[in-house]
Amino acid sequence: MAISIPESPDTDMTSKKPSPERRTGMKALAGLLVVATVVMTGAVLRKDLPSNSLPVVAMNEDSSVGRQLQANGPDIVWFFTYPESGTTYIMHLFHVLSGKSTASNYGSLIMDSNGKMFRPDFDSRPVFSNEPGPHYNSILPAPENFVLTRTHSYGTCFDCPPWKYLGPSAKLKHMKINSYASKRENGVVRSLKYKAGRVKKMLLMYRDPMDISVARFFHRAAKWTQMGDIANAVRYPTDPDGYRKYCKDQDVSSFSAIEKNWYSKGGYWEEASKVPCRAEFVKVFEFYNMAERIHAAYNLQEMRVTLRDFAQDIGATAARTLGFLELPTANSPPENKLGLGEGQFASFYNDEERTAIAHLAKAMCIPAVWDGGFGRILQKYL
Repeated sequence: MAISIPESPDTDMTSKKPSPERRTGMKALAGLLVVATVVMTGAVLRKDLPSNSLPVVAMNEDSSVGRQLQANGPDIVWFFTYPESGTTYIMHLFHVLSGKSTASNYGSLIMDSNGKMFRPDFDSRPVFSNEPGPHYNSILPAPENFVLTRTHSYGTCFDCPPWKYLGPSAKLKHMKINSYASKRENGVVRSLKYKAGRVKKMLLMYRDPMDISVARFFHRAAKWTQMGDIANAVRYPTDPDGYRKYCKDQDVSSFSAIEKNWYSKGGYWEEASKVPCRAEFVKVFEFYNMAERIHAAYNLQEMRVTLRDFAQDIGATAARTLGFLELPTANSPPENKLGLGEGQFASFYNDEERTAIAHLAKAMCIPAVWDGGFGRILQKYL
């Protein structure tokens, strides 16, 4: 059975008008407030990571662990991955290996000792006690120097026009959204900006984009079932035929003419027109283009890694990544449960489609994204 890497939350954020006292410097962001609902598509992969090295402590408002504050806090390492790329699994892996907590820009997003995400009705402890910032997403001890922080993603919407993920407005939101963290104030979740100077590094993780697209389809199908949308659940079964039908309908949607216009202006319509679920792949490649631009704009130290790296040599890749994060290695790595780390859904595509996807990536990706990420995965199809 195919392995599905659960990913939570679905982190494309919607807009909310900011209050008058917070409008300065936030007009372009329009609040960036709503935190999406966690949807778990199944506890797969992470159940194979050992949890006996992690303390099992109930998270509640009276917990002494939950009240521990660190005035200065470690510096932030933004963790950039596209939804359904294995973020939750890798963050739990780091918990197991280092015995130290990671963080999240979502204050109430908590990971238990088995790597399962949940949302209590309160925020976890903040990384900084005296200023806005991320929150730790586990009850493990705080790292001393750097804390890996799950960021927001922008432009990962379903059924949306191109200007939601391309163009000047989308690029501005891409550039700014990650320095906002959600926090409850008087029972209301708000989005507060923290100091960009707190961010020193970026960890950028790639996954086979063909696997991402199918995993996103599975994620959406799970939502249909959860919401009682029987029509779509029946129309698009989670198998190759269901995915092909879904992509065909997506590619002739009400946005198809607009996509042709925007992609033509971008210089890659010819390549995109041959790709199933073309908008999904354009979103993925543009997301990583923007991540590299954020890296340059913030002058961050960067490390690139692929899910395949962890699959091929989990020990060496984990050691290299923990070194970048300046984290200790407290435990041995678990057995690899990632398979090859790519081509998980190979049966969902034919050779012509794989080649078309590789050509679209080559046409869209800036050199850093192709050379350091997708080129390593897709070059073999050209």
